[in-house]
Amino acid sequence: MKNCAVLLVFCFGMIAICQVYAEILDLGKTPKWYPRDGPEIEAECMEDHSTSAATIAEIKKFEIKNTPEVRAYLLCFLTETNVYRPAKGPEIKRIAWSLKESFNLNKCDLDMIRDCVEEHQSDELKDYAYFKIIKCAYEKAPARCLQKIEK
Repeated sequence: MKNCAVLLVFCFGMIAICQVYAEILDLGKTPKWYPRDGPEIEAECMEDHSTSAATIAEIKKFEIKNTPEVRAYLLCFLTETNVYRPAKGPEIKRIAWSLKESFNLNKCDLDMIRDCVEEHQSDELKDYAYFKIIKCAYEKAPARCLQKIEK
C-alpha cells in the first residue's frame, strides 16, 4: 500500500514536470479559434485596404503608425483571425497568441498586455481603442516577450 502511494505521488510529480516543460518549450497546439490560413488572410486584408509591402515590413518590425491604412489593415487581420471580436472586447490571451503567431514571440508578459488594455480601453470608438491597445502591445512586445528559438 505504501509503495502504491509513493508511485502515485511520483506519477503526479512527473506529470507536473512534463506540463512545466511543455509550457517552457511551447508545445501547445494552435487554438481552435485561430484559423489555419493566416497568410491568406493577411494577403486579403492587404489587398482590401491597399496596404503596401513596405507598411507590412514596418509592422513586422513593430513600427505601428497611426494611419487609416495601418488601422484598417490591423483591424481586418485581427478580426479575420479571431483575435479581435468586437462584441467581446480585448482578450489578453488572444492578443498574446497573435504576437506569438505573427512575430514568432513566445511567453509574452500578459501583465504588459493587461496594462495596455487598462491604459487604452475606453468608451470612445471601440475599434480605435482596440487599435491603440494593439499598438501599445506591439511597441512593448520586443522587450517583454521571449523570442522563439528557430530550429
